[in-house]
Amino acid sequence: MSDEAGPSGCVVDTYAKKRTVSVSTVEKWIAENDASINTVTWLGSLKCKICIRYKERLVSCRNYNTAFIEESSNLRISAVKDHSRSDMHARAMALFSKSQGKPVTEYAPIVKALNFLDAVTEQRLKKKFDIAYFICKQRGHIEESVPWVVTIWCLAHRLELALKDALRGTYFDTVDDMLLRVYYLYEKSPKKCRELDEIVASLKQCIDQSDLPGIGNCPLRACGTRFVCHKVTALKRIIDRYGVYRTHLVSLTEDPTTKPADKQKLKGYILKWRDCKLLLGCAMFHDLLNPASILNKVLQCDELSIIDAIECILKTTWEMEQLRAANFENLPTVNKVLSLLCHNDGINYRSSELIQYEQGIAYLKSHKNGFADSIAACLKERVKLNNPGVLNDAVILLFTQGWQRSQGVDCADTALRSAIAHFTVPLQNAHVDVFLVEEEWKDMQNNT
Repeated sequence: MSDEAGPSGCVVDTYAKKRTVSVSTVEKWIAENDASINTVTWLGSLKCKICIRYKERLVSCRNYNTAFIEESSNLRISAVKDHSRSDMHARAMALFSKSQGKPVTEYAPIVKALNFLDAVTEQRLKKKFDIAYFICKQRGHIEESVPWVVTIWCLAHRLELALKDALRGTYFDTVDDMLLRVYYLYEKSPKKCRELDEIVASLKQCIDQSDLPGIGNCPLRACGTRFVCHKVTALKRIIDRYGVYRTHLVSLTEDPTTKPADKQKLKGYILKWRDCKLLLGCAMFHDLLNPASILNKVLQCDELSIIDAIECILKTTWEMEQLRAANFENLPTVNKVLSLLCHNDGINYRSSELIQYEQGIAYLKSHKNGFADSIAACLKERVKLNNPGVLNDAVILLFTQGWQRSQGVDCADTALRSAIAHFTVPLQNAHVDVFLVEEEWKDMQNNT
């Protein structure tokens, strides 16, 4: 497609010859829509000047496209408005405003969103902000005036941060990008979902239904507040439906309704799906993340004691050590995938041809222990207790099974003295005679 200057300064689409738009029309669009979408700042010759400036920092944005970077061929004001509402344009405008030295209140999306709240929601949100501000402001004062207060960070949240730290900058980024892309491909397309169901129905006639477990066929959401849980379930769905998705992606490239530019993107995407390393990488990361996913769910239970939390953390650490010690081929999901590979006339998995089998196996074998070590190290570093001394004392006192051993009794005595010393003030405020606590403790031990 190319653009040429037409009569009276018109810009002409020489590929379709269906529509022209004059320079004066574009100028009219800019003038009429500046108040609502700030067109004076960014629109020029059907290009977004701001997105062009920051294009290198926009490629990771959701639904990224180069329409208004390379010059749009959609010569309608609706296309201009759609671009102004896109994630990539919002990101570019925020970067531009920041570079101009504007205060964050003028360009931050969250601040702009606050301007459109209804009165009831605004009051509720204001109350939450007031509470958060009070806690942040008073925290130092509270810790100084009541030093016996013990703060514990949300372990589930720290677990999420640990896993993000462990996998950032590794091959998992490639796997994660695939999970997000395939999810967004089907997220708002009932037509694609129906086509997917039709492919599954036809495949069920030639394969066992146990090969396609679970409910539904569309990719699962791979992002959200429960990072690790979303990733593990999304990986399992991809592994179970790998051949189905690959078949449908190929059919989309042959669909006459698919735009030529989208067909080229899909063809490049399909090449990545042919790489055996991607499939086996999904299986390996499913195995490595599964213990952390279970721990994440346990830590979010309503009734969870510190004993249960620590036991689960220790169990997860042990499971990570077992996974590290296991051979790559013996990881549960990896072993299942390898058993389903067909080696006749090349490598096939669920009717999908794969390439670079040996290279993929070699890469993942050599990096498996590195991934496991990184996850385990980040877990130990992130999932730490802020005040280990006091909390360890609490664990010893509450872990009654340890009282059955003489060593445990002696250890519990020491823990009790330490706890009394730490909580002396609140105990006295509760009218507890701290000098009698240890004596009563001994009486309880003698009668159990």
